[in-house]
Parts: sequence; structure tokens; C-alpha cells
Amino acid sequence: MDSTSLALSSISSGLSSLVAIGGEIAIVVVVATVVKRHRPDAYGKLLAWAIASLAVTLALSAAYPLMPLFVRSGETDAYLVALSMIAFARTAANIALVLLLVRGLVALAQPPKPVVVHSDAPYR
Repeated sequence: MDSTSLALSSISSGLSSLVAIGGEIAIVVVVATVVKRHRPDAYGKLLAWAIASLAVTLALSAAYPLMPLFVRSGETDAYLVALSMIAFARTAANIALVLLLVRGLVALAQPPKPVVVHSDAPYR
């Protein structure tokens, strides 16, 4: 692989990671503001999903560039094992994230819970 291809690959990978992280941050902000304001009974589950999704995206964005630091150069088998371990971790994280999202969407799809106002307040 020549240096131009490697540079282009690094730039595109970095840009892709930045876009993904920016999108995840936007989702966290929307859930923490809009969903909380309109559906406070359901926002907790969606916020947990959004934060977990952001954490997974950050971890995966860091895992690939840091992997060569932990795998000795020239050891193709070790590199492939490390790639496989990241892929398995990503699969497990995606399964957990889908379950969290489904849980949040089910809570959001339910009718809002009525607000209980106690009338025994000491108003004069």
C-alpha cells in the first residue's frame, strides 16, 4: 500500500468516526432535552441507550487506531485475532444497544402516565 492510499484511508476513517461521534452526541442532546420535556416518563431508558451508544462508538473509534500498539508488527495472526476480538465485542455491544433501544421505544410508545397532583398541599 502506498503512502497516498494509507493517508486517504486514515483521513476517511477519521472523518467517518467524527461524523458518527457527532451524530451520537446530537442524539444524546435531543433525548436529554426534547424527549425529557415531552415524555419524562420514557426519556430515562432512551437516554441510557443514547449514552451507551455514544460510549460504544467512542470505544470502537479508539480501538482500531490503537490496535497496532498492542499487536507486534509483522504478526498477521495476532492482528487477525485482535480484529476478531473487536468484531465480537462490537457484535455483543450492538445486541445490547438494540435491546436498550427497543426498551426505550416501547416506553415511548405507551400512553403518557398521568401526572399525579396531591390536593392536600398547604395552600391558603
